[in-house]
Amino acid sequence: MKKSIPVVVKIIDTTITKSHQLHVYITGPDGKIVESVAINENQATLKKSKDELHGQHRIYLSPQIPNELLQKADERLLIKAGAYQVVQNFTDNIISVIKLPSSVHIPWLFNNCLITGTIKNTINIDGKEVSVPVCNARVHLIEVEFEWRYPYLPVVLKPIPNWVLTDIGSKFREIYPAVPHIDPSGPVQFRNKISRPLAMLNAGDDAKLKALPPLPSHVLSGITSTSVETVKKTIIENHHLLHPYFCYYPFYWYWIYDMSEDNIVYTDCNGRFECWENTLTEDGALNIYTWVEVEINGVWTTVYRPFGVPCHTLWNYTCNSPINLNLNNPKISPCTCNVLEGDIVWVKRIGTGTSVRSISLNAVDSGKPSTFPDARGLTSSTGLVTNSWVSPFTNSFPIIVQFGTGFPSSNIKYFRWKYRQISDADLNSLNTGFTYQTGALSKSYTYEGVDINGNKVFYSGIVNLDISLGGGNAYKIPHVHASVDTGISSAEWNQDTAAINIDAKTNLQNGIYEFVLELLDVAGNVANVGNSIFQIDSFLPVPPNPASTPAINVDGGYVIHNAGSVNGFRFLMRIDNDKTTCEIYNAMIRNGDGTTTTSDTSCGFAEYKDKATGSALLRFQARQPHRYADFSFSVIRGNGNAIAAADVNGEVPEPHISVGTTNGVVDCQINPSLNDMLGACTRGAFAESLYVTAYHTDGSTRINDYDSYDWAAFATTPVELGS
Repeated sequence: MKKSIPVVVKIIDTTITKSHQLHVYITGPDGKIVESVAINENQATLKKSKDELHGQHRIYLSPQIPNELLQKADERLLIKAGAYQVVQNFTDNIISVIKLPSSVHIPWLFNNCLITGTIKNTINIDGKEVSVPVCNARVHLIEVEFEWRYPYLPVVLKPIPNWVLTDIGSKFREIYPAVPHIDPSGPVQFRNKISRPLAMLNAGDDAKLKALPPLPSHVLSGITSTSVETVKKTIIENHHLLHPYFCYYPFYWYWIYDMSEDNIVYTDCNGRFECWENTLTEDGALNIYTWVEVEINGVWTTVYRPFGVPCHTLWNYTCNSPINLNLNNPKISPCTCNVLEGDIVWVKRIGTGTSVRSISLNAVDSGKPSTFPDARGLTSSTGLVTNSWVSPFTNSFPIIVQFGTGFPSSNIKYFRWKYRQISDADLNSLNTGFTYQTGALSKSYTYEGVDINGNKVFYSGIVNLDISLGGGNAYKIPHVHASVDTGISSAEWNQDTAAINIDAKTNLQNGIYEFVLELLDVAGNVANVGNSIFQIDSFLPVPPNPASTPAINVDGGYVIHNAGSVNGFRFLMRIDNDKTTCEIYNAMIRNGDGTTTTSDTSCGFAEYKDKATGSALLRFQARQPHRYADFSFSVIRGNGNAIAAADVNGEVPEPHISVGTTNGVVDCQINPSLNDMLGACTRGAFAESLYVTAYHTDGSTRINDYDSYDWAAFATTPVELGS
């Protein structure tokens, strides 16, 4: 049997020295690196023999690939970095390289780009919009490249079918059906020539089409050509002009763009992120597309991923220029970086937007207006009804607490919540026992680490707070420094803690609930603390973070007294899980002689006898069982003519209050004159709209899923015209 002799790559070029640290890289038919050997004394002995280097195996010479790029390196990356492909001419088992191009001498590590940015989120806290940093966000930095700008890359990596080019030419001919012969020296506006919308646009979205940047005439002529080669050449030479158009053709992205996720980084407590990217493999600047995930209720949730990659890519990104993203998501919890000094437990808010102090503690409070005679447990945070205390809670929400540096202490190490229903939905008093907090509870953190490619990155983890103590559940008070609870020196977390998660819709009946926060000693006993330990928002204008104040000084009802000290913090919440309902009934016409006609006909017409003496009877129902909603009813005639006399709004009526008519019982009815309804018209067609707005909130946002609406239409005509 013939012995297999390994291949030797020998460099004859005398300008190559040890300082160049050259390596031999062998790629397989799929473009992946299958072997790498360092050049030593200007030669390298491979594992593969001459017979094994067959088919599409290729040999490249390049400086050593850094660890952070090695895992994703392939033939494509080598070529773009200027690696030299060795001609496989053998003398026995030896390949001699006489001369190397200067590009091969460039070390990979000399090309680095800092990618940095900040993520902020605008949320509504107690009716006021504030911009806060987003911490612990997972930021995906995607490198986007126009694939066809590298025609020298091996076609095996991504072949481009002719039908793709044919189809692209066809689509552009649909957009621009007639391309006139115009001097190609400058751009030409073709806005009036667009005849058909792009694939991802609706027929009525002409404004989006007209907003697309104009194409120079020579580009337009080339892209609409029936020649495959002309279309391809036009795209390769003018891709920077075509990105806005390709946004609306996601079907082509696979063929046109290469998108690789080079880095995943995390934001710090100020919402900042950064990473370093090697740019030796780029034929110019980086092109960065960004999408973001945030942990919401323990689940990583995408909060930013704009559709239209070409239109939302930062083409030719300038290194160290900030990528600033401004979100508007009420589900993202605000960051609190500042440590709270001292023996303080600040009970902050429900969800992201409702301060505990914005929930009424008493039936009637001075300076707290409400349309309800008993406002206990209602909040003003939704800003409805001129900021009155009208909104109950529903769905799921956390209660947010911040612990000061004084906790945990040698005596106080744990906390827990308990709650009880003190009234039913109709506000009748109840005498029920407390239910104690149970279930799992955790706090997330981030920490520095190194990924498999050697990059500095941030990882996330959780610390379980729940333990079994004294026959029940207790919850560890987290230290202000995450390193203490995690054992990781670089660990950081939000100073705010979701101390309990409430699922009101599933577990709580309608009514008023009392929630109590207790601090526990090492044995699980309720601890007595000083009067000023429990605090709430002070409502002082102290940007960017609010200030706290002892709850007992705001209202003694916030704390539970015990022999001269305090052993609990308390507040009330109104729970209501009922949606609104509404319905518009058939319109009727009342004539001056007392007769009536209805719009409930096969053609929807209601006839009238005398416009001067007749009127319309418009009837509808708008309901929420406990009046936590308001309604708006309006009528338009023809194409948008509002009828002022038929425009009514207000709080939904009490369930037992209704209007009885000979045509049935309704919640509301109005009786505008036909003169007001018809104006100068003899006949009229009308559209009625009814919308009921629910007051409910989950602490972060108003629950518009509880809203309801209805539409109806009718027409009226004189008897003599309709006969």
